Amino acid sequence: MKVAKKNSEPFLPDHPQGHMNTTSIDIAVVIPCYNEAVAIGRVVQGFCKSLPQAAIHVFDNNSSDDTAGVARRAGAVVHHVGLRGKGNVVRRMFADVDADVYVMVDGDDT
Repeated sequence: MKVAKKNSEPFLPDHPQGHMNTTSIDIAVVIPCYNEAVAIGRVVQGFCKSLPQAAIHVFDNNSSDDTAGVARRAGAVVHHVGLRGKGNVVRRMFADVDADVYVMVDGDDT
């Protein structure tokens, strides 16, 4: 997804000069998850609403619940990471997702 920017400064739609769209930047929200089915839907929907220009990526770390299904239904791109551990997931996130700006959040809605 693209967000326009003026020169090297981010485009801000509410800023007086925000109408000058010359280039764009990719924003990715990356969310590592393990058994977060209860909360991940709210997290994904919240980012879809508040940051609609961003691509939302959920990285499921072998959850035994329906984390992946809930995230997908909420609008996220779901990736599966077989090696257990948050460090493995974080390495996969930055290797697999290409963006100019990354927003990393937890999937437990805290």
